[in-house]
Amino acid sequence: MKDDQFHNILEQLYDTPWMILPETLELICSIVDRKMQGEKLSDAQLNEITGGRKPSNTTLEMPENPSVAVLPIQGPIFPKANLMTQMSGATSLGQIKSQFNSLMENDMVTGIVLDIDSPGGHASMIKEFADTIWEARQSGAKPISAVANPLCCSAAYYLGSQAERFYATPSALVGNIGVIAEHIDTSAKDKEEGIVRTTLKVGKYKDEGSPHKPLGDEAKEFKLSQMQELYDEFIDDVARGRGVSPELVATEFGQGRYYRAKTAEKRGMVDGVKTIDSLVSEMTNESSGFSISMNTNKGDEKMEGITPETLTLLGLAEDATDVDIQTAVAELAARPIAVLDTTTSVDADFAAMFPEQAKALADLNQTNRVNAAKLFATEYSSFTGEDAKTGYGFSALGLGRIEELHLKISDGLMSHGDFKEFLDFVASKNSVVHYGEIGSTRGEDLTSTDGESAAVQLKAKADAYALENNASYGDALSHVMNENPALAQSYRSSVASPVERGEG
Repeated sequence: MKDDQFHNILEQLYDTPWMILPETLELICSIVDRKMQGEKLSDAQLNEITGGRKPSNTTLEMPENPSVAVLPIQGPIFPKANLMTQMSGATSLGQIKSQFNSLMENDMVTGIVLDIDSPGGHASMIKEFADTIWEARQSGAKPISAVANPLCCSAAYYLGSQAERFYATPSALVGNIGVIAEHIDTSAKDKEEGIVRTTLKVGKYKDEGSPHKPLGDEAKEFKLSQMQELYDEFIDDVARGRGVSPELVATEFGQGRYYRAKTAEKRGMVDGVKTIDSLVSEMTNESSGFSISMNTNKGDEKMEGITPETLTLLGLAEDATDVDIQTAVAELAARPIAVLDTTTSVDADFAAMFPEQAKALADLNQTNRVNAAKLFATEYSSFTGEDAKTGYGFSALGLGRIEELHLKISDGLMSHGDFKEFLDFVASKNSVVHYGEIGSTRGEDLTSTDGESAAVQLKAKADAYALENNASYGDALSHVMNENPALAQSYRSSVASPVERGEG
């Protein structure tokens, strides 16, 4: 390897901001320093230094049939490909951004999973790619998930937090939100070696950060101010991606520390603990209702679970292709199940003759529908479990889901997909909370001065916001949780199990 191949890395290495684990930055510095001192590092030595990580795979195969795509983000992250990405498995940000965009544009890709195993990396271009992920998520074109598998720190966490769903494998390490920089001062070494340097400059700060002189206080303050701007953007964008307030991210997401998977979940840093295989399987089932099994020996694909009777029910012939089946299943999942309830409609002739009265009647009907849905949901705010002394009820999120489902049913707009999503939510730990003896022991920080639980307060605030702003309950609840970070954190703590709260 030629020494001049390290020139680009050396420029990026010192006096520039990084979003990376400090120990990884030290490792990168040691590789470059040893090389610049003339030490010849063999491939075996580099593998030992970097933990044996293999070079990143620079190719990404596009699927020929509808399937979930996995995009790996591995090793330290650099803005562009360089010697580090070639020899130690680091990631080129420009490359993965291009691959991500290709996956978004490919019609055969039904969803994307970011498979992250990275300590973070250089701060350059991280926000740009984070914004790309966020905008793709907001477009709703296809589901985007991320998995910390198992390391997801700093810049890597920045990227993962922008996904719609963010999980961590059981042994994962997650977080390390912060910005760090190194300055190398070789002035003492230059003096020892008898090297005298003369710097010619125009502009007071032109040589600020030079490795051949100490970093002065004024230079430190300026560089810290730049790093603070990056840190503030980091916090704001993580809050955006996780649906919480910047204040909550700044106080509860570690302040530069990282956490194991379960602790990260409790703090709201990830949505849950899940392996990448289970997530890909789950997303595949959500998009198709069936799993695709690869038969590499025959070089083709076979859809499992399809019988002639199933094809007939889907309205397909026996020679239907996998694409035909995927399309039919997707249409079936989106089809309304049935109209189970109806509301009084406004006659068109009446509306033409008396528009004001017709509008008032329509508004009344809408109010009655919403009130009926709220009343229906309220019946499940408290119920009794096996232990008659311990009260349970649906969480504020759960009650909102019930209201939305009631309205969809009454309008005949509920699909099989909506029903499955609701059942998945009911099966999660976020659906039910304790309101009895267990609830009374949650601590003073979980209740207001009048004794209302965090969940009840959140629901009341969300109801009021939805009514005042004509917003959906989900949007209202998200807004309220962002505006009330302490109450939101109390609610999240309340839905954790007693073991997770350290009570048993």
